[in-house]
Amino acid sequence: MATTYQDLRWRYTYMVNQNLYPTLNTWSINLLMKWHREDPVSQKEIDRNEAVYKIQNNRNPFIDYPALADYLWGNRRGEAFDPGTAPTPGGTPNLITPVQDMALEFGEVALGNSNTAQLFFNGENLSAPLSVRIYRDTDNPGFFTLPGNTNPTSIAASLVNGGDGYWLNVTYKPTALGDHTARILISGGGITGSRGIELRGSCLPVPELGACTATAATDITADSYTANWTAPEGDVIDYFMVTRTKYLKNGSTEVQYLPAEENSLEIVGFSDSESETYTVSSVRLGVQSPASNVITVNHAGIEGVVADQPLSVYAYEGGIRIFCGTEHTGLNIMDTMGRTVRAMPVVENGAIVDLPAGIYMLVTDQRHTPVKFIVK
Repeated sequence: MATTYQDLRWRYTYMVNQNLYPTLNTWSINLLMKWHREDPVSQKEIDRNEAVYKIQNNRNPFIDYPALADYLWGNRRGEAFDPGTAPTPGGTPNLITPVQDMALEFGEVALGNSNTAQLFFNGENLSAPLSVRIYRDTDNPGFFTLPGNTNPTSIAASLVNGGDGYWLNVTYKPTALGDHTARILISGGGITGSRGIELRGSCLPVPELGACTATAATDITADSYTANWTAPEGDVIDYFMVTRTKYLKNGSTEVQYLPAEENSLEIVGFSDSESETYTVSSVRLGVQSPASNVITVNHAGIEGVVADQPLSVYAYEGGIRIFCGTEHTGLNIMDTMGRTVRAMPVVENGAIVDLPAGIYMLVTDQRHTPVKFIVK
């Protein structure tokens, strides 16, 4: 019996569940995916797709990327699809890395602290998620953990198949002194068998560190100087941490934390600051010593640094009055967005400037440090 339009319309209505994704009923998805897998793309379909493209300038994505159906309705539903990394239909699943019996080192960790190392996963044609499980840690249960303390954890095949691969965080947080080991077991993904990865870490007592002694800065120029310090004799140190505080010319303060391996550090960008201070701490196994004494660095005695001329602002409702010891030129008043709202070529003592209510900054050729004020 011939199939009528009404028959086709009834079958379509019966297969479609709703107008929202995934649109099809469960039974129709299973049936269509069964046909999809049992009838792979043929050369005839590829040739027809090319011919249609030359005429209509569009293509059938399910011919170009047969795996796309699995991402929409099959086993890969919910995973991100990337045409550049989509697995080749029928390709052999291969986990390129990590390799069997490699070791993930966590180094030395102070008791009560933790260290996180990353294990890199990369493969091709994986057809299912990978299962990653920590085992053989009966002597130190819970010292090594996976993200979210989920054991085992699952890694989507699309992440491992991708060109950038996937980095898995593994954390070592010991609660007892000594050397500790465990293993990671990797399985699934369509690969044959499983792989084991060694985990190694050592837990040491919490170090007791004395405070460093910061000494005067040397080699001071308009834009740089060398911070110096000494460490307590006998302390074992991994590195130093210099805390630099910049008192900027715009009136704000900026703090930077700078690591150093030696007992000195060249610091640049000094020209941005009116003055600076620094303190130093030593670090061992993630434990930081008390801060040292404070050293102040300024531009006194440095040639080429022009000091600001005295200038002050008295703000009142509707404007400001400017007081200056000498005549100033190039006055520029800016709003908080940095836009110029008033400009004057010459400013004398007692000058009055009308302004609407707001927050402003003022500079002149003789006063480079902005003066901030509020007009109410």
